[in-house]
Amino acid sequence: MSDAILLRGASLVTPDGIVPGGALGATGGAIDYAGPAADAPAEGREIVELAGGYLLPGFIDLHLHGGGGYDVTGGRYDPGTRALVAGEEDLRAAVDVVVTTHARHGTTAATLATWAAPHALLVRALETIGEAAAHPRTPGRVLGVNIEGTFLKDPAYAGAQQPENFQAPSVELFDEFNRAAGGAVRVVNIAPEFGESSIRFIRHLVECGVTPSTGHTGATAEEMNAAVDAGVRLAVHLTNGPLASSTKPPGMALEVLLTREEVTCELICDGRHVDPRYVVSILAAKRMDCAAVTDAMFAVDVPGIRRFVFGAQEGEVAPDGSCARVLGKPNTLFSSTLTLDRALRNLVAWLAGPVHGIYHGGPAITPVPSRDEAICLASRLLSERPAHVLGLADRLGSLAPGRLCDCVHLNDALEVKAVYMGAALVHGA
Repeated sequence: MSDAILLRGASLVTPDGIVPGGALGATGGAIDYAGPAADAPAEGREIVELAGGYLLPGFIDLHLHGGGGYDVTGGRYDPGTRALVAGEEDLRAAVDVVVTTHARHGTTAATLATWAAPHALLVRALETIGEAAAHPRTPGRVLGVNIEGTFLKDPAYAGAQQPENFQAPSVELFDEFNRAAGGAVRVVNIAPEFGESSIRFIRHLVECGVTPSTGHTGATAEEMNAAVDAGVRLAVHLTNGPLASSTKPPGMALEVLLTREEVTCELICDGRHVDPRYVVSILAAKRMDCAAVTDAMFAVDVPGIRRFVFGAQEGEVAPDGSCARVLGKPNTLFSSTLTLDRALRNLVAWLAGPVHGIYHGGPAITPVPSRDEAICLASRLLSERPAHVLGLADRLGSLAPGRLCDCVHLNDALEVKAVYMGAALVHGA
């Protein structure tokens, strides 16, 4: 098989817009041509005819916990006990299964997210994820670790996290975690209400090349502004968590995150975690500077899971499979059962629909985009913005020369037909 490949015949979604009947060429796993098929260099290349549909950059999930019956922190779901089993083999298998599960839905790269677990379990999970990041062996790129739940403070903002495992921010503790992960920690969530220790912690993360994020927080506007000034650049699943908010000036955490241009906001676009009308309002307020994430849990693609035990809480998957929630508390949600291909379809429907924002009474952008324009906008949220957050925009996130050839072929209904990582087929035909 040739080291050079040409994928042609689909509408190509590029940073400059859609190229109908486009072609994508790659050599050695990196893109060397993106443009009209008529001008594509074909000699010496393996030719793959895509026969219509769309070719998008591979999806990048900044916030992924599980799928296929596995969780990257807790291991394997046991149907007998309805709980997670975290043996050594279970944790090793978790990374492979989770990444493989989501690769089938177009996710070619992810930072794998941990929750507020007991110290020893968390360290084991970090070691396992770090090993996968250093030695790729799955059909998707493990970009590193997203430590979501550990450095939180107030149980009132825990959501489905486990407050008994919260830790105060400590440079020494982070360094221990990063060593366990082989230096692969990429994102860390920090509650700014720890005060000056939060600020020192955030600055240390920045010095280490780690993206500080914030969520599950009751921070005041003053605390949140100080955190952003220190280096916070990502808002964890905005409006979920929960997150402190006030309509009285100067607002609280939510209002600061919506108005600070430095911050990219994660959005879980399943239609359950955030009302689509609020998604549209947030996209308008942030001028589309958002990243679509799944925050997905182990029940993804395992239809038999209905009830589960998570720490001290019992949860259930909604009868329609659309989300997971604390048993008896339908508005307290566990992660999600979302995949990024479904998030893409939702975003395109909401943007081109259009869905009107709950606050400003209009679409996210004006004039209302065509369907093809909406696909380009949604693609940015699933690929370009996550790559930018991680400082990887020169390698991933767009179909442009010099980037790795990670791409997803969708049919006209935006369903996944084939997934390529480094120009190699990893799912579909």
